[in-house]
Amino acid sequence: METESSTKLKKIVIIGAGGFGREVLWTIDYCNKHSKKFEVLGFVDDNTKLKNSLVKNLPVLGDVEWLLSSNEKNLGCIIAIGDCEKKKKIIKRLEEHQKFNFPNIINPSAHLANDIKLGVGIVIQQGTVISVDTKIGNHVFINYNCTIGHNCQINDFVTLSPGVQLNGGCEVKEEVYIGSGAVTKDDVKIGRGSIIGSGSVIGKDIPEKSVYYAASGILKTFEN
Repeated sequence: METESSTKLKKIVIIGAGGFGREVLWTIDYCNKHSKKFEVLGFVDDNTKLKNSLVKNLPVLGDVEWLLSSNEKNLGCIIAIGDCEKKKKIIKRLEEHQKFNFPNIINPSAHLANDIKLGVGIVIQQGTVISVDTKIGNHVFINYNCTIGHNCQINDFVTLSPGVQLNGGCEVKEEVYIGSGAVTKDDVKIGRGSIIGSGSVIGKDIPEKSVYYAASGILKTFEN
């Protein structure tokens, strides 16, 4: 019989030592209290002022370049960065080296239907509910107390802020950022790279690369 001390823990680093990073560490600690799985080596952050400092009693080991040059093999990486585009760029660089993996961090208090499909590198925070026949892509960050209805599809590199509610049949394309408390009606599609303001009520499809302002309901599109 394996004991906690004899079980090999998964070594991971958290990329991003800001607020998201500290929250992810909190969730990992909570997960470990229920089932000891992870050993967090520290944080990785491109802010050079943080190097060799401590964040929540863990070291900031270096920047992404340091991580790429490290000798660790099969190291788990969690991207704790809200900016969807920046998150994608970092992941693409890590994938090129083929020596990293991306575990899912799911708070035990989240309620997930048995038949949902999950990608990799996903963080699901406390109090979230995800209903049946839903698909979650890679490197999606789902914050506290979100509700995702049946038959939704959330694509890669999406960030959902606290309290987002997606009703049934919605599709969120790649690199979408949805602010706190936003609500969609059923079967809404949100286009790639769009930003939805906090508190928005979305009753129609949102084109790609758009910004939807909550209070005024103004929709603006932008180019690269």
